[in-house]
Amino acid sequence: MISPVRYTKFIRRVAVTLLIPAAAVAADPSEPLPAVLPNAGSVVVIGVREHSRPASLLGARGAMLDAPLSMSVIAADALAEPGSLSIASVLARVPSVGENFATSGYYENFTVRGFTLDLGSSYRINGFVVPGEFHIPLDMVDSVEVLKGVAGPQGGMIGAGGSVNFVTRRSDGPNVLRAEVSQRGGIVTAVDLAYRLGTPGDTGLRLGAAHAEMRPNQPAADGQRDLLSLAVDTRLPPGLLIMADLIAQRRSQQVVPGFQLLGGTTLPDSKVRDVNINRQPWSRPVTNDGVMADMRLSWQIAEGLAFQAGAASTVAMIDDNLATPWGCNASPVQYFCSNGDFVLYDYHARERRAGRHLTASISAATRSGAVAHALALGVERVDRTVRQDNLYSATIYDAIGNGLVQNIATTATPLEAPIGLGINRPATRAIQSGAVLSDNMSLSDVSVLVGLRAVGIDQQPSGAREHHLLPQFAVTWTPTVGQSLYVSSARGVEFGSEAPLTASNAGALLAPRRTNQTEAGWKGHLSAGAAWTVSAFRMVRPYEFTQPVGGSWAGLGDYVSSGSQVHDGLEVSYQSTEKLPLRFEASAAYIRARATGTGVSALENVQIQNVPRLSSFVRVVHVPSITPALEYSLSWTHRGSRNARRDGAATVPEYDLLNLGLSWKTRIASTTTVLALSVKNLADRRYWRDVGEAYSADLLFPGAPRSVAASASLEF
Repeated sequence: MISPVRYTKFIRRVAVTLLIPAAAVAADPSEPLPAVLPNAGSVVVIGVREHSRPASLLGARGAMLDAPLSMSVIAADALAEPGSLSIASVLARVPSVGENFATSGYYENFTVRGFTLDLGSSYRINGFVVPGEFHIPLDMVDSVEVLKGVAGPQGGMIGAGGSVNFVTRRSDGPNVLRAEVSQRGGIVTAVDLAYRLGTPGDTGLRLGAAHAEMRPNQPAADGQRDLLSLAVDTRLPPGLLIMADLIAQRRSQQVVPGFQLLGGTTLPDSKVRDVNINRQPWSRPVTNDGVMADMRLSWQIAEGLAFQAGAASTVAMIDDNLATPWGCNASPVQYFCSNGDFVLYDYHARERRAGRHLTASISAATRSGAVAHALALGVERVDRTVRQDNLYSATIYDAIGNGLVQNIATTATPLEAPIGLGINRPATRAIQSGAVLSDNMSLSDVSVLVGLRAVGIDQQPSGAREHHLLPQFAVTWTPTVGQSLYVSSARGVEFGSEAPLTASNAGALLAPRRTNQTEAGWKGHLSAGAAWTVSAFRMVRPYEFTQPVGGSWAGLGDYVSSGSQVHDGLEVSYQSTEKLPLRFEASAAYIRARATGTGVSALENVQIQNVPRLSSFVRVVHVPSITPALEYSLSWTHRGSRNARRDGAATVPEYDLLNLGLSWKTRIASTTTVLALSVKNLADRRYWRDVGEAYSADLLFPGAPRSVAASASLEF
């Protein structure tokens, strides 16, 4: 836990840092900003609204209709649904997003377009990079953006899949009091208050606080979390806008570990969805304390000339404790035994994961004859440090060298606590620095974007240093008002992976990987209230894997980069936004992801692990014609079958989920009251939601059973 003194010292350091003019994503405060359509779901959204939201990954000038890339936006109404306070439950609306070790009680991670998101660069708050291990509460979030694929000049240096950006609420929204209860006694209470100072529109404050008692379905997995957040907006003449946020959160909960294939080939019985392997008297909750502060400055210097700057600093202090299962005493040792036995370890570590993000840019609009130019020049720096102290993973060995064993059918039986000697690992530091220059040239209904990003990578203590030039080129055609077609080509770069414990070269850091992406898309919206997107893409990146035969203690070889992984995909979405009597939204993603040129026949042209070929999401909402009245919705999520191993030797079947929502809204005087009920997994379907590779293992996570949650909120 972070002491009050350390909190004070940290905030004081952040306050000094924020005086440096470096990061921002806002532009002209007088212009409306791209935002979400009313009641938008997980689709690419186009349009503007009165209240500004200058924290989009596209920036204030990057209209979503015109940007030659694919983005999904999940709006505030989806975040407010009962039972939707985990990031996984929210991102389930986006078919091209999948879970990758998004377990209960731990920080969550995901895949986009089949690529695992990078914990060091892919998670952002108001456009600023935060450590992926920082628990991001949704109580203070206004919308969630999923930027898919290589972003080029818009997104900086991020992983191949893209990034997820959490846009915080500003002072222009209503005051909200909210309470939620779930069927096992979980409770969430939150207050979110706005206040205006001085002349209307000059300065605004928003203060948020939340407390949650979490009661998941598995035994011995309860927890709690707390949040405090502050947002400040100040407009200063002439044309200066300053926005700042401070977020402090604490989470403490027992982790529910994943499972592994039995004997490397067989799925466990689906009844394990109610099992918590971490159910040991000596296992303690994982605590996650974090503070994040950011400031954004936007200055309209003159007509057509704007400057944006700011900074962000984030720290997550994690006390990692759990009884974790891994492997078998008999071959193949990297999976559970065929009878359900597994080796149980006591894992402990005290971690400090911190990041700073500084950016600055200047943009200018000018003309050269009939051609209009939108020029931009920017710089940025992302500094990530990781420190792990008292790290150990211990088990108890018998006389012949077998580890402490338990069975998935007897997890309630207490075992003796292993005793381990912790070590302090050398601190690691990864720095990304870059400069970007772009020109968006427009002539009539055609625009051409040419951009170049220079990136430097510095990793310590490995001493790895590299420099890359990442070009982007795009052509956009606007045949009619409200429609655009584009083709684009972009390159990205990300850090190489660390070799897993099962490899002969465990701990080795592979070279950074470059991703080449081509994409074509069609976006549009109608004044009648319909919006759609279609995008097709190909992404190619070096393929990393552990050689199946070698001299490691697990009988495997080196972890290498060989060949390519090629992801070809098609994404479509449609949304009808008419208010009465029905609203309809649907989205789907088809992704063919396979490895080629690896030199290992078992991996050639096999669908990448944990990536379904077909995923979809459909939601229908009945909107009452009068108030008060009952609004109800039904949503359907489909995920295709997935490989649970790289070589495809084991797969999990497809699944379909139905969710039901009910909402009753009325207005008394100046207060809006909303009562809501949701039922997740209405048919109580048993399924495997995540079968990815993480932390040196192929892991299986079962889906949650049917759950019911209800909420009441007051808006005034």
